[in-house]
Amino acid sequence: MAKSENTETRTMSRDGWISVMALSKRSDLDDIWNAIESKPDFRWIRKPEFGTVMARARADQGGSQFNFGDVSVTRCSLETADGQMGIAYVVGRDKRHAALAAILDACLQRADLKHSLFDEIAKLWEALSARRQAKLARAYATRVEFSETAEPRPNGQ
Repeated sequence: MAKSENTETRTMSRDGWISVMALSKRSDLDDIWNAIESKPDFRWIRKPEFGTVMARARADQGGSQFNFGDVSVTRCSLETADGQMGIAYVVGRDKRHAALAAILDACLQRADLKHSLFDEIAKLWEALSARRQAKLARAYATRVEFSETAEPRPNGQ
């Protein structure tokens, strides 16, 4: 991770860290949760539950959107004993992943845990970025360049 990206992660907004946790692996969130010594008490506002959302897509940058299909998601929300709200939406049907993302969201809002957790979120962000770059490199390697050639016209026209 470049120095500017680390600074960016340290100043990441709440929607940024929620996104990183939703895209990360559950095992990574488990590791972060298990490393927290004083785990906060919380109550569920909405226990993890499955649902679907309609995914929208666009054929090209200028085209209009269309309904691509349904995507399974798991969502939940909670409140810690000190009043911090944690929310999570993750793609798929993994209740544990959503629960971990929500409780870590709440923990990231606490001054006593924020700095140590930001370091872990930075590592997750690095891993996500590396995976994305590797995927883009593989796709770029299969790129085909097309060129348009004009067919010769009869009689030299």
